[in-house]
Amino acid sequence: MDIYLVLVIILAVLAAIDLTVGVSNDAVNFLNSAQGSKVASMRTILIVASLGVVLGTLSSSGMMEVARKGVFDPSFFTFTEIMWVFLAVMFTDVLLLDFFNGKGLPTSTTVSLVFGLLGAGSVVAWQIALNRGMGWEGIYQVMKFNEASTIVSSIFSSVLFSFVGGLLVQWVWRLAFTFRLQDTLKLFGGVFSGLVGTFIVHFLLVKGAEGSSFVTEAQLHWLEQNDWTINAIVFTFLTLISQALLHFWNINPLRFVVLLGTFSLSMAFAGNDLVNFIGVGVGGWLAYKNLTASGLDAASYYMGDLAEKVQTPTWILLASGVVMIVTLWRSAKARKVSETEINLSSQDEGSESFASNQLSRGIVGASLAISRSFSVLHSDSIRSFVEKRFERKSNDGDGHAFDLVRASVNLLVASVLIAYATSLRLPLSTTYVTFMVAMGSSLADRAWGRDTAVYRISGVLMVVGGWLMTAVIAFLFAATVAALMYFGGPTVAIALFLLTLYVLYRSHRVFSKEREAEAEFNESFAPVQNDSHVATARQWVLDSLKEVEKSLAVSTRSLVGQNSDIANRLFKNNKSSLANREKQALRMAKNVRRMGLDSTEHGVLFFALYDLMLDMERSALQYNESILYHLSNHHSTPNRSFLDALMEFNKLLGPYFDKVEAAVQGKNNLEEVHAAKRVLLADVNKMIESQVDLMQRQVVGGRLGMLQVQLLLEVRDVVAVSFRLAKAFQ
Repeated sequence: MDIYLVLVIILAVLAAIDLTVGVSNDAVNFLNSAQGSKVASMRTILIVASLGVVLGTLSSSGMMEVARKGVFDPSFFTFTEIMWVFLAVMFTDVLLLDFFNGKGLPTSTTVSLVFGLLGAGSVVAWQIALNRGMGWEGIYQVMKFNEASTIVSSIFSSVLFSFVGGLLVQWVWRLAFTFRLQDTLKLFGGVFSGLVGTFIVHFLLVKGAEGSSFVTEAQLHWLEQNDWTINAIVFTFLTLISQALLHFWNINPLRFVVLLGTFSLSMAFAGNDLVNFIGVGVGGWLAYKNLTASGLDAASYYMGDLAEKVQTPTWILLASGVVMIVTLWRSAKARKVSETEINLSSQDEGSESFASNQLSRGIVGASLAISRSFSVLHSDSIRSFVEKRFERKSNDGDGHAFDLVRASVNLLVASVLIAYATSLRLPLSTTYVTFMVAMGSSLADRAWGRDTAVYRISGVLMVVGGWLMTAVIAFLFAATVAALMYFGGPTVAIALFLLTLYVLYRSHRVFSKEREAEAEFNESFAPVQNDSHVATARQWVLDSLKEVEKSLAVSTRSLVGQNSDIANRLFKNNKSSLANREKQALRMAKNVRRMGLDSTEHGVLFFALYDLMLDMERSALQYNESILYHLSNHHSTPNRSFLDALMEFNKLLGPYFDKVEAAVQGKNNLEEVHAAKRVLLADVNKMIESQVDLMQRQVVGGRLGMLQVQLLLEVRDVVAVSFRLAKAFQ
């Protein structure tokens, strides 16, 4: 088989994979407003989005200019050289986007593509300039750095405009609507729905009609000439319909507006961003067709044909649309990316996805100081009026991350910015726009309160930092891969393809295990939602006792066997378990708020048990960490008599924990547990006294003695706290 045909097939397979990983990341752009506001069932939302994707692929403008000639002049490249560029870009895009999907971080497929092309193109262009005697400056003839810089600056400048736009527009409309929509929707709902709907329809016409194979130049010109008239008619019609729905049928028109926006953005995504994934692959396929038709050698056939306008075959667009829709419905990674943005913009406090850091704490502290300084400029009456308008009712239990007003504002601002940039022929990233609009509206809506701000800002900084890393990694990785293939030839390309498939397989396995663990963790809250509060608390305690018993036993074995690897793995598991326990506590607090006033006793029980479980698990973690530190630093091994005594004590803990578990389940008398506790504590106290005596007689060194005493103290704490857990249920 022709080796270049093999490379084209590899390019096609990578394009198909890129479709799935790209949609998994970009689905967040058009699904999150509908998902976060729970405007309809997930099935309905996906059906609407799928229809948008179908129409978007059919109206796609074909192959993207950037992929063919946006950042370099293809006439300088031979077929062989252009294939190394295209393959390097696809390897980079697939692996980079899959990595971000696994972490649940939204990034820009456009930035990944552009910087991949820049990186791979620069390396090959450098070789072209050297081989053809063009000198170092020759690379500037091959590469279009000026045009690329315009693309990049436009994309990144949209971040600031999107954030500020979302913040200001949401603040104004929240001031008008407040959070009591049942009182204000009938006053402003019709006009607001008509306004948002008009901008979305305008966006649909601008993005959908531009470059569509179904719209002629004359029709496009007519739309541009009658833009204001069309908008006025649409606004009047939608406003009247919305007001009628509110007054006569008490139907919230914002539901239809949000679904229309979801359809519009998904159609624009399929019609424009689709080529981010298949543009390079189609470019390679067309280049191969031209090569075979020419009858020339691959190393001497130049790619000037790629600079001409070409249309992607309809069957490729339809096949791509099918892959995108299947990914929308089936991809767990798409759900995880969506969860990140929804959690960062959620109106409700709860388990946060990101930990705070020094920078986020500094930003919040500075913001509070500035806020206090400016507060003196406002009169008490104005401040009181604004505070009342932004006063939020509790939404615990409604399952909405935000309401339909914020969802509509997100769609409104994103549509306006994207449509405006399109009218000016400015490229931008839909991911950056939609994400930053959502973050700006969240800030305006006071979703980032004192209890959540440091975590939310930390998350936003993490996402934005990921965007910068996307550009850097895409450039460097694509440049490296292109260099390897340029000098290594097809053999290296095939080896990289097999390695990529393996990495994707491993990534899928790891992600599946993580999701299974999350599902198990979430299931632990189902009984609470069914009002079985005590049964849920009992199960948490039983699980905690089993984990602590296992942790102590494994830690002791690692010390006896002098195996730091076992201790290290256990330490990571214990840290993860403790982090889950803290998430559990935040959800528990949320569930306690949902309990009726007659459930105060159950609420007190939850908090008391959590405090005890946390105390016990931290003691087990400290036991493990002390052993790990000792082994990692190759300190002296404890003498055999101490190790034997510690192993024997661990054996005695098993029957004791069985008694505690039985008491928690109400199967035995608390006195029996109390008696066993007294025996164990007496034994461990004697061992502690013995170790101190050995240290004083200088039989045991200070560091080793400290380890042995510390382990015994942690065991003593575990025994004492576990008894208190059993007592709580009595």
